[in-house]
Amino acid sequence: MRSLVLFGDSITQGGWAPGGWASRLAERYVRRADVFNRGFSGYNTRWGAAALDSVFGPFDLKTSLVTVFFGANDSSLPVPNLRQHVPLDEYTKHIEMIVKYLKSRGAQVIVITPPPVVPEKWAAHLSAQADGAAIPMDRDNEVTKTYAQAAIGVANRCGVPVVDLWTELQRALPEDGWKSSLYDGLHIGPDAAEVLFKLIVDCIAAEVPEFTVDMQGNDRITAGTVSLLPHLCPWHTELDHDTDVAALLLQQDK
Repeated sequence: MRSLVLFGDSITQGGWAPGGWASRLAERYVRRADVFNRGFSGYNTRWGAAALDSVFGPFDLKTSLVTVFFGANDSSLPVPNLRQHVPLDEYTKHIEMIVKYLKSRGAQVIVITPPPVVPEKWAAHLSAQADGAAIPMDRDNEVTKTYAQAAIGVANRCGVPVVDLWTELQRALPEDGWKSSLYDGLHIGPDAAEVLFKLIVDCIAAEVPEFTVDMQGNDRITAGTVSLLPHLCPWHTELDHDTDVAALLLQQDK
C-alpha cells in the first residue's frame, strides 16, 4: 500500500485528535493508503532537519506522499523564546533541505505554511499554565507571515505544491472566526482543522491526482471509495456466500 507521511510539529502531532486534520485524512484513505503521523511537539526545522534519517529511514518514499508542516515554532521571537526561534534565512534553508531530501528519496511532497497566530491568546494560555504568572508574548502574526511566505518560496523553487494555511485560514474564517479556530492562539481546533483538511484534499486533487480519493457520498463504509490507488481486499459488495476470497485476492495481486 502507498502511504501518507505527515511531518511537522505539534500541529501535526495533534492532528490525530477527534476531528483533527490527520484523523480525517486517515479516514479518507482507509484501505487505500496508510497514514503515518510523524509530528513532533515543540520542534522547529533545525531539529526536524537533523532527524530526517531517523524519521524516514524505515519508509519506501517512492510510494509516499509527505506533508512538510513547520514554522509555528521557528517564527517565535528570539526574545523571549530563543530556544525555539530559528532565523528566517535558516528556516528557509532547512525547509529546502527537507524538501530536497524527500524528493531525492522519491517522495511526492506538499509544503504547508504555518497558520496565523493570536499572540495575546497564546500568552494568556501560557500564563494560565504557569498559575497566572505574567508571560511575555513570544509570537507575532506579521512575523509568522514572513515565514509562511518563505515556505511558499521554497515550494515554488523546488517545484512542489504548497498549502498557504496562513492566508487561507484567515480567508475561510474571516473577522474573528480564524482567531476563535486557534483554541489557544497557536494550535488549530476543529474548525481550522476542517479548513486545513479541505485545502490538502483540494491540493492533492489538483497537484498529485494519483493520490486522490473520492468519497461515495455518506455510504463510504459500505460502498468504499473511488481512487486510482488500489484498495486493500475486495469491497464486501463484491463478495457472496460462496466467493473464493483467497483466489480473488491472488488475481487482484497480479
